[in-house]
Amino acid sequence: MGDHFKACAYAPNRVIFEEKLAIFKEVGGSIAEEWLEQLPYDKWALAYSSHITRYGEMTSNAAESFNFWIREARSLPITFMIDVIRSKIVGWYVERRKKSILWSGVLCPSKEDIWNELTDIGRSWFVVECPNGQFEVTSNPSVVVDLRLRVCTCYQWQIRGFPCAHVVAVIRKNCTSIYNHVDEAFFVAKYQQCYMFDINPIPETEKFECQSLVDQPKILPPILKRSAGRPKKSRNLSYGEFPKKKRKFCKRCCKMAPHDNVTCALACDDNSQSSSS
Repeated sequence: MGDHFKACAYAPNRVIFEEKLAIFKEVGGSIAEEWLEQLPYDKWALAYSSHITRYGEMTSNAAESFNFWIREARSLPITFMIDVIRSKIVGWYVERRKKSILWSGVLCPSKEDIWNELTDIGRSWFVVECPNGQFEVTSNPSVVVDLRLRVCTCYQWQIRGFPCAHVVAVIRKNCTSIYNHVDEAFFVAKYQQCYMFDINPIPETEKFECQSLVDQPKILPPILKRSAGRPKKSRNLSYGEFPKKKRKFCKRCCKMAPHDNVTCALACDDNSQSSSS
């Protein structure tokens, strides 16, 4: 179910979206259809959010990565937690600022590598220029590229904000500058601009100085009733997110699978044979 829903969310156009959606409804049945009625397509499907550049991302992985990055500070008191997070962010800014200064290209290194890969993919494709300024790229399948409108009929350029292999083939054919057709978000200058702000250090003597609050009433923490068992540390799943099944090593079938020795299909066959005999 989760894989079929993900295929619908990342479908590049509405034709492919409808194909994947039919498969998802067929697998999920009436439960999936009732659940989809509560979700507007433009909120979760790339095919219906072409007016918004999502850069190919449809998840909250950035927030989850940050929460995992500060996991050691989450159990500290609030004042110490904020101070630890501030120190980590300061180190993060300094590290990335120093790293970006050494970059000599216009695009970020990761995007330069992707550009080289796309160039190799479309090296054998045949490009035909049409009188209306559009280009036909003979690939599998063939697509139409319009550099002026930044449109490719494979829809990957519009979805990701970065040229696809078809666009790269056209740019190589025209011998134009690649930087005129790439979103500025992928430029080194924009990356450096994100980390140009300074975070001033806070001396230890200024962190907890607050003489005006000495005579104020003491505020006690709320009474907390802990439930039985260990505290939960795993995050709550988002709406529409499916839990991943843990895979174990089964000693009977010698495979990594979501079952154990007892629930293995080979064990069931052995039990049925022993009972019949």
